[in-house]
Amino acid sequence: MKRPVGFEKFCPKLKKGKIVTQGRRLIYETLNGHQQIVLPIEMADVLLLSTGEYSMTQIIEKVFRRKGSVHFRTVFKSIHQLRDHNFLENGPELETHLGWSSPYFNSTPWIFTINLLHKTKLSRPHPMKFYFFSLFIITLFGFSISELPSSLIYGSLIYKGNSLFLSWIGSFVLISILISGQSILKSFGQLLLTGNSFGLKLQITPWGFFLKAIDEPVFLITNRLFLTLYHFIVIISPYILIWPISWMFPQYFDLAVTISIIMTLFNLSPFGNSELMRVARALFSLGQSDLVSGYLKDNSLLSLLMPVGQSPRVKSLKSWLSLYVWSWSLVMIFYFAYLIKTIAIYSRSEPVFAIGFWTIGVLIEFWVLVRLIQYSYQTLWPIMRFRLYSLRSIKNYFQKTAWSLQKLNDELPKLPLFSYFNGSSIEKLLLQSEVLYVRPNTRIITQGELGKHLFVLLDGTLIVERNHANATKERVSLLRPVTIFGEMAIVEESERTANVIVKDRACVLKIPVSELRAEAQKSQLVREIEDFCNGIMVNQFFTSAPMFRELSEDTIHDITTRSVLRYFKTGDKVLNQGDPGRSFFMVVRGHVDIIINMKPIKKVYQGGFFGEIALIADIPRTATVVAAENTVLLEMAAANFWEILCQNIELALFIEAVGESRLTEDLQSSLAKKVA
Repeated sequence: MKRPVGFEKFCPKLKKGKIVTQGRRLIYETLNGHQQIVLPIEMADVLLLSTGEYSMTQIIEKVFRRKGSVHFRTVFKSIHQLRDHNFLENGPELETHLGWSSPYFNSTPWIFTINLLHKTKLSRPHPMKFYFFSLFIITLFGFSISELPSSLIYGSLIYKGNSLFLSWIGSFVLISILISGQSILKSFGQLLLTGNSFGLKLQITPWGFFLKAIDEPVFLITNRLFLTLYHFIVIISPYILIWPISWMFPQYFDLAVTISIIMTLFNLSPFGNSELMRVARALFSLGQSDLVSGYLKDNSLLSLLMPVGQSPRVKSLKSWLSLYVWSWSLVMIFYFAYLIKTIAIYSRSEPVFAIGFWTIGVLIEFWVLVRLIQYSYQTLWPIMRFRLYSLRSIKNYFQKTAWSLQKLNDELPKLPLFSYFNGSSIEKLLLQSEVLYVRPNTRIITQGELGKHLFVLLDGTLIVERNHANATKERVSLLRPVTIFGEMAIVEESERTANVIVKDRACVLKIPVSELRAEAQKSQLVREIEDFCNGIMVNQFFTSAPMFRELSEDTIHDITTRSVLRYFKTGDKVLNQGDPGRSFFMVVRGHVDIIINMKPIKKVYQGGFFGEIALIADIPRTATVVAAENTVLLEMAAANFWEILCQNIELALFIEAVGESRLTEDLQSSLAKKVA
């Protein structure tokens, strides 16, 4: 088995085929015509370069040189989509990360797939015929539900012919019929809506032999009404097929109802790639480029709960989606508990088959319970904010010798300030310094006091907050190890501008500034005192900013060497709305106000960034930016910005997603204020 390869080093090799453009999308088709896939038009150059000779970093660099910009998220998702749908001759070695997993569904040992019917094409789409077809299906569904006996609505596994074996055979046949019928309706709906259908494939599984629709063309549908109808008739289609089954196998009518209910429950699942997830993503999609995310197999309705770059309309649905997740989970658990109880009543004489049914039901309940626990952890934990500390932090707190002199000697030279000193100077500083083990909520620095010490955070998390004249407090940033704070005391014993408070148990090195100055004088480094401060500020930025602290040392070095520190006083204008975008800014100290059409919209604080929208979207500045206090910014020119992103695709994905989110929010905020 090949070793996993990260996305940046992966060299995609596309199967031979042809590209057909269709508006803002393109269709890639293999030479045999058996496989087609829909991709954004931006992928054309990437496809041409996917020969197996170039890594993704090299491909993106070539695309950037040719076009001057890259849509990183589209490239990332599309490459995974091509891999998942077997359009690449390689791919198993591509590792999955960033929350987008790509399981090989067709290569699962217990699932075997045979392509039966290939691409079908009409001269033109017939959306109105589909509309009346869907109304007809919905009408049949209404009649079917109204005619079902109330006792069967809850579903039951009946002991057919006094044999669980016959019940198992009946379930196998009914599952095959219902899923096949559902797939045929899907393909017919695709054909009417898009004029294309990629056909059907036969899947052989332990639970049935059935036809499965290849549903790629659904992503060509841009009308949300038709798309909603399409997925809705897929969800209700098993109930339409109950009546033919009742004529052919009347003794299995109630079992068909049970299986239809189970299929409906799975089609409404918030945890998997269900029909409900697909229609929800289509209704709340960001735009054309984001439609490609629908291809990924790990998508779930829960991806809308914590969206990156989604509209406020989606965010407002969080509470309702949370309620739905809990309701669906409880229904699944109790429903399968009811089915297991029903099996228990009739299973005494055939324990072998009973164990099989029991196992399936218990596994499904266990899967739902595990996913519900995972979801609860993701959503409730941040709200409750329980402060449970890791074993490592507890150990460091009680074992005072955790940071020995030797360990400090090894760690300090890695920081920008101390890299100028030799080993003997650092050792002298450490002998005059003190290692503090501090409890939560302890204040290390108080705003307004004179700064006489420099601090190094070795373990734990610190909160930086500022007191205002109106008695309010403002959180400025979080500090994480290893980082320096209180550095302005190096220049002069000035008043502290903020409070620094321990959030978790922390280990802090307290260094007298007088000793630091003395060592700098001896080492003839006084002239570099400004560089010291700059280095500290930049280091603190990259260790405390959530989006940058995971970057490699080489990447941080590239950013700092290609950027310049800019100093702004309170009220200074950094950017003007409407100006061309020529640089990207990171907030090293202070914070700025974002103003659109003379209206303050939001603030960007220390550890944040701005200016990416104009560069990524290639548009004029969307807002005016003003320094809200004395502020230090790290400015990077546009050319350097793109070079850094092309070399660090994960960082590019994040910045791009944030930029799209901000652009959407800014436009909506601006429009709302105009209407008001």
